[in-house]
Parts: sequence; C-alpha cells; structure tokens
Amino acid sequence: MINDYLDEALVSDQSAMLTIERGGREKEIEIIPVAVVNFLVSVGARDSVNAKATGKRVVINRGMLRFAENDHELAFVISHEIAHNLMRHVRAVMANYTLGSIVDIAALSVGIITGNAVGVGAAYIHASQFEAEADYVGLYIMALANLPIDEAAHFWRRIAA
Repeated sequence: MINDYLDEALVSDQSAMLTIERGGREKEIEIIPVAVVNFLVSVGARDSVNAKATGKRVVINRGMLRFAENDHELAFVISHEIAHNLMRHVRAVMANYTLGSIVDIAALSVGIITGNAVGVGAAYIHASQFEAEADYVGLYIMALANLPIDEAAHFWRRIAA
C-alpha cells in the first residue's frame, strides 16, 4: 500500500511529503528519492524482539516494533538488516551450509553420522564477523541518511540484555 503511493509520488529528483502518525502525533516528513537499494521492509507476525534479512527483504518482528523506544532505534535495526543484504551475508551462509552439508553426506556414505553438524557449523562459522560488519555498515547507512548514531551502542546493549 505505501509502496504503491511512493512509486506514484516519487519521481526522479523530486521529493514528496508524507504524513505519519507516531506516538499519537502527526508528523510530516519529506521523502527524497535516492537510488541506493531496493529491499522490501515488512513487519513479521512474531512477537519476538528480532528482525532478519533474507537477501532480498528485511523483516522486522512486531516484538521489535514494541521494543524500539523511538524511530532512531528502529532505524538501527533496519539499517543493520539492510547491511546484511548489501554485504550478501545470507548468500554466504547458504553457500557455507551447502559445502558443509556435502561433507555431512560424504561422511554418511562411509557410515559416519554427523547429524548435519558440519553443514550447520559451516553456515555460522562467520556469524560474529557478519554481525559486526552489519553493525558497522548499518551505522554508515544511517550516517549517510543524516540520522543520529550516537545512541546505537546503548540500544544494542539493551537488545543483548
């Protein structure tokens, strides 16, 4: 619905005004089109405080919407997930899983039951590096959008707690 409006309203090099309601108050924001990424951002039905990148989309769970105390905190999450997509982390996880699963199958063919441990282990071998990179690139995205990044560390500490 909003995407249809934006597709019609946003013409190259022209801005559009959008009125949103946040916290019981209406706010007018100016949308200026910039060709950068084209990832659909949607709200997931789960109540968990989480979000995910699929490689082509970003899904923010309802629980995360309730957890975020303001729009900037929500922007931390969205930019972090966009960074995962931009850096092709999902693709790398799937490629690692596939290679690890080949090892699992080869082991099974000689009677060694791995329970897919190699595939799963390979999928997440770079997880901490991917998260750190998504944090860094996400903050870079926010800085480019002139959004404040000074509260990011506090927000991520709240998530961790």
